Amino acid sequence: MARGPGSDSPVNVTHHLKGIEFPAERDDLVEQAKSNGAPSDVMEAIEAMPEQT
Repeated sequence: MARGPGSDSPVNVTHHLKGIEFPAERDDLVEQAKSNGAPSDVMEAIEAMPEQT
């Protein structure tokens, strides 16, 4: 996983999940990231996660 501004680093991914309550399903993470304007690289990282709570 790349790191730094504009990458899908853990910090960047969590930034785009602001406002979600955990535990959450992957589909909920995807929807929250979309509503927070996540770029395509972050969306791809979230969508690649396994379907678990």
